[in-house]
Amino acid sequence: PGPGGPATIGDRVWRDTDDDGVQDAGEPGEAGVAVELWDEAMATKLAATTTDGSGAWVLAPPSTTTPYRVRLVLPAGAIYAKADAGGDDATDSDVRAAGDDAGFTAPLTVAAATTAVDAGIVFRPRVLLGNLVWRDGNHDGIYALGEPVRPGVAVEAWNASRTQLLASATSDAGGVYALEVPRGGTYRVHFADATYPSFTPQDAGADDSVDSDVAAFGADFGWTAPVTPAANLFTVDAGVVAPINVGNFVWRDTNGNGAQDGGEAGVPGVTVQLWDAAKAIQYSSAVTNGSGIYTLRAPHAGTYRVRVLAPAGFTFTAKDAAGDNLTDSDINPSGPDAGYSDAFSLASNVISTTTWDAGLIPL
Repeated sequence: PGPGGPATIGDRVWRDTDDDGVQDAGEPGEAGVAVELWDEAMATKLAATTTDGSGAWVLAPPSTTTPYRVRLVLPAGAIYAKADAGGDDATDSDVRAAGDDAGFTAPLTVAAATTAVDAGIVFRPRVLLGNLVWRDGNHDGIYALGEPVRPGVAVEAWNASRTQLLASATSDAGGVYALEVPRGGTYRVHFADATYPSFTPQDAGADDSVDSDVAAFGADFGWTAPVTPAANLFTVDAGVVAPINVGNFVWRDTNGNGAQDGGEAGVPGVTVQLWDAAKAIQYSSAVTNGSGIYTLRAPHAGTYRVRVLAPAGFTFTAKDAAGDNLTDSDINPSGPDAGYSDAFSLASNVISTTTWDAGLIPL
């Protein structure tokens, strides 16, 4: 059955038992599903109804010239069927299955009775994603017995494109969490620990049951790689650490002697970066403040280099000229490492290192 009368919109919500996005013979309508009418911007709900015993529904838009969207509210345990599958608008599902507008149709203008706005839902068996959040005291990326667990960490399951939140949990007193998601989907897990906001090296070991699966830097910081669980998956773990601060000072070496002398001012607005020893991976970036001070964050123990981008018209003063690491310049002025410090190692017990300075001189 479909809606009747002018300027109405509706049709059917059905259970897509074979998960193909098409209403096949024998696939039943789904009763008791909430269907809503929203404005085009998805900012305001305008009307709502519930599907009847056969899955049919109808709504009456207030205008015949204004675009609207229909939203399907998923029942517990369901996911959206594939959208616009099969090439026949009379039998496909019109609700977006993913993205920022997941659960909504495309904008619709209803000038007369419209009876082809359908929505398929799929009930897949659920699986659990877990398992452990711990504080990695030695920053080696491997959980060892005796290392402290981390309760109270926010953990979330998202779709693979990170546009739809699907489940959330908080690690318990034992550092354990579990997220329930439909089996067969592809997901990414996100972790956020306010006390230890950085992560140990990702996939550091050959045993996935004890390593950390979370990116420690870059665009994927805090996220796992995509996982597609066919059954319960209890190897999605996170080792958390406190980041290590690296600094400190970029100044104008007015007399060119390679030392920070009294009265020589810091240089604001200079970009400073933290790289790996091979100069292949950038971990963090900062800009010097009004006094020439900067702070970079190393995600965990490791070997790094500081890179300073000299402003136009400047180059670097001599390196290590002052004989005092607190007042000299640590950036190579020439050669293959020009603009970079020498490589240096940070141990897991280091909180900060503030001796990485750069002196600038005019070209």
